[in-house]
Amino acid sequence: MLHRLAAFNAGAPRLAADHGRIDAQQVFDSSLYDPRTKSSDVTAWLAEESHGQTHARHDADIQAYALRRQEPIRAVALTLFLEALAEHCGDDILRLKGIVNILESPDRPA
Repeated sequence: MLHRLAAFNAGAPRLAADHGRIDAQQVFDSSLYDPRTKSSDVTAWLAEESHGQTHARHDADIQAYALRRQEPIRAVALTLFLEALAEHCGDDILRLKGIVNILESPDRPA
């Protein structure tokens, strides 16, 4: 399975989670994204995703889903959502990515 993951993005870091538990610092403070310098990249990425463009490297066994929310989400609600997702779908999740507007931190996307 890891060789298939590497084929999608060989340069992406791989983090291990124990039954959905992972150090949030590893996930959110990876220094790969700096909102002060990457906002135009993020805007382009979100526009691409919203227009339904797909990535050619996905094989037939992989499906992608997108969730969009107009309003900021409370941190506790995001935590509960991610815990439920990990509990019910964890074995079937290849990767999860996104930019989240947290209600309690409006000037700092997660």
